[in-house]
Amino acid sequence: MSLKTRFATIKASRFSRQVAGMMAFTAMGQALYLLVGPVIGRLFTPEEIGLYGQLITIAVSTSMMTSLCYEMAIPACRSEKEAISITVGAFLLALIISCGLGAAFSLLAVRGQFGLAQFPIWAGALLAAILFSNAITQIAQNWQLRDQNAMIIGKAGITLNIVRGGSQIAFGLAWPVWAILVAGEILGRFANFIHVIKDRPNLLKSVHFQWSDVRVSLWRFREFPFVLTPALVIDAVAIVVQISVLGMLFGAAAMGQYFLMRRTLDLPVAFAVKSLADILYMRMAKDAREHPRQVRPFLVKSAVGLAAVGSIGFLPLVFFGPPLFKFVFGPNWEVAGTLAAVMVPAIILNLAVSPISRVFALTSRPLLRFTFGIVLNILSGAALWFSWQQKFSLIETVAAVSAALTVSYIAYFFAAVVASGHIRDDSHVGDERPLNN
Repeated sequence: MSLKTRFATIKASRFSRQVAGMMAFTAMGQALYLLVGPVIGRLFTPEEIGLYGQLITIAVSTSMMTSLCYEMAIPACRSEKEAISITVGAFLLALIISCGLGAAFSLLAVRGQFGLAQFPIWAGALLAAILFSNAITQIAQNWQLRDQNAMIIGKAGITLNIVRGGSQIAFGLAWPVWAILVAGEILGRFANFIHVIKDRPNLLKSVHFQWSDVRVSLWRFREFPFVLTPALVIDAVAIVVQISVLGMLFGAAAMGQYFLMRRTLDLPVAFAVKSLADILYMRMAKDAREHPRQVRPFLVKSAVGLAAVGSIGFLPLVFFGPPLFKFVFGPNWEVAGTLAAVMVPAIILNLAVSPISRVFALTSRPLLRFTFGIVLNILSGAALWFSWQQKFSLIETVAAVSAALTVSYIAYFFAAVVASGHIRDDSHVGDERPLNN
């Protein structure tokens, strides 16, 4: 096949168009929010960003649990009626669990436990709002995946970042406190949801269901909460413990340095996950239905390619991290640049593995998904305990955490490789059909 013919084939591929379009729109959205960073770094103190970072880290790490992962079943439903039943169940679960987690956060803040003593009682309401807005956005996005329309997710990401960053700066000029940063997150997420759902106006009009159908559908797709959700809980525990212990050991200002560093380095990872995870899952689900043996080679090739790209982008931080952060974010953030330098190996592997991690939902070995969380909890707990015992500095402690993350992502990758060799023969995947609306 000639080069010209190959190019024409790629150009004509719906999958390729979806990948290119979603990556382009997501890159635009992430670039917009990246431009906000230097302004936020100069408007808000490290202490305020530290409190904002702790709450947002808890919200992000627990957000996938609010619907018990049922939203991921929407693309695999055999009929629109079944998908609507799953949607109703996921929505109600999100409402209940978001409020419950928000109440638990407020209770812990009042009691001064787990490093939350600096938060007021009403901070739990902010957490609940973030969790719920994120959950309904995920539900809407999975309807777009069911319709094979992933590009709208990238477009909505632009809306998210414009509203989030714009409101944080606008309100922060008058009141530069952590609650303003959180409020911007909430506004951005609701704007994202409105953008996604607006592209499918018939969804809300067609919600006719029976409770018996909801119960049957939730039970039929029970592997999502029974397998994926516990794994996410284990992952979340490790992340929340990390940020909480760092806050307790070194204070809010140090936590702000750590969060700004992670926020900056995680943006490219978030770009890859948001632009590629849905697309790669859509491709792997298609291969699982039609050519199961192609799933593993595709997974390995994707991870290796992402690791190579990540190495090119992140390795310069090892040499130029401190002066670069000081120049971009202001004189208060040189420590964040040093933390970025020691976090590079973990970030590269995170970029390589996260976008392909949904493969576990397609396999008969879903329990291998627990590998990452178990290894991460053991190693990060050991790293934090050892750092505390040895009275490590912030930089030394983050280096220990980085090493724990690096080994955990390596274990995660090999677990995914093993699982991808056991694609299940299941009607949930095999009977999926795109809708034509």
